[in-house]
Parts: sequence; C-alpha cells; structure tokens
Amino acid sequence: MVPVLALNGLFELMLRYNLDYPNFYQKLYGLITANLMHAKYRARFFRLMDTFLASTHLSAHLVASFIKRLSRLTLNAPPGAIVSVIPFVYNLLKKHPSCMIMLHNPAYITDPFMTPEETEHVKSLRGNYVDPFDDKEPNPERTRAMESSLWELASLTEHYHPNVATLAKIFSQPFRKMNYNMEDFLDWSYDSLLAAETSRRLKVLPTLEYENFDQLFGEANTEGTTFLTGVDW
Repeated sequence: MVPVLALNGLFELMLRYNLDYPNFYQKLYGLITANLMHAKYRARFFRLMDTFLASTHLSAHLVASFIKRLSRLTLNAPPGAIVSVIPFVYNLLKKHPSCMIMLHNPAYITDPFMTPEETEHVKSLRGNYVDPFDDKEPNPERTRAMESSLWELASLTEHYHPNVATLAKIFSQPFRKMNYNMEDFLDWSYDSLLAAETSRRLKVLPTLEYENFDQLFGEANTEGTTFLTGVDW
C-alpha cells in the first residue's frame, strides 16, 4: 500500500507543480503483479490507476502494456478481481482506439476477396502464432504489447463463473457502449458475487426432464441376485 500512496503523491506533484519524474509509469507498471489481484487495497489501486491513465496523450505502447499485463493476470485471478479488470480494460480501449489492434488485427483475418495463396498465408500466420509479449520486460514501452493480442480476454468467455463469462463477452461486440462506471465494479468479492447469485430471481424456472421409477433395481431372479431390467448381461 505504501508504494501506491507514494505514487499518488508523486502524481499530484507532477500534475500541479510540473515535477519531472520520467519513471513514474514504469514504477506503476511494476506494481501490477499477481499479488495485486488478491490484495485488500485492490479497489484503491484501481481507482488511482484510473486517474493515472486518464490522459489521452499517453503513448499507445505504454497503454497497451498495461492492458496486456492486466489481461494476463486475469488467467489466475479470483472472480472479484476479474470483474474489476474487464471494465477497466474496456474503458482504456475506448479511450485509446489505437490499441484496438490487440482485439482486431487485420493481418490475421481473411476476407472473400483474398486469393487462395493469401488465405493460406493468413491461416499459416494463425497456426504459427506465438505471443510476442514480454512479461519480464520492466519498461512498458518495450514489451511489444501492441504486437500481441488479448487472447486472455477471449478465454474468459468460458470462465466457470457466469458473471465473469457474461461480462467478458462485451469484447466480442461492437464498442458502442459508453464507458463503464468503475465504482460499480471495484468492491466485488467472492462473498458479494455469491450473495448476488443466490439472491437473483429467476425469470424462467429451469426445465427438468425425468422419468419416474417405482424401484431402483428390477425384480430379483430365482438365485436371489438382482439385475437391472432391460440390460443384456
């Protein structure tokens, strides 16, 4: 928590008194680790990071690195943290359209007007794809995140928690939605997600199909051994 508060103080000095601190975003990038997804101050950190990344004049490579690292961390994060990351990434993509290439890269998409050779080339690119993102690089300007893709977000559509899976599908739809209000997502946890799911009222009751049986097994045979009826032993 101390580094987060220190960066907040530095940001205020940079914003109000023109303090020159070139490594600010590199330090912020270094704080985004797997432990953050489980920390008690996670909501506070996301609120501050939302302020730090609010400017539209930030480098696209810088923003792409933050988007990619947050997306990568969702693979092992709890549902409460993922619910915060998805709208945060969505807002960043809306604010920085140049990063949309991480979701929709024309180099990997075929179209009906391509020649057979061009189509085969695109299929070859897909089949031999290796994520170029360097998660060990401390400088967010050099991670090659812009050359990568957000396949992690696509995998979230198959998440075991229905709220996460539903929310992740927003990236497969046209970006016509206004920015998310982050305050609606920052304080979610296992308890709040479970409470919301158990208290949810079903509009339509689930359909169950079953067959009534008078007994579990069939009639006993003459030797006293019970077999299932209709089964050829």
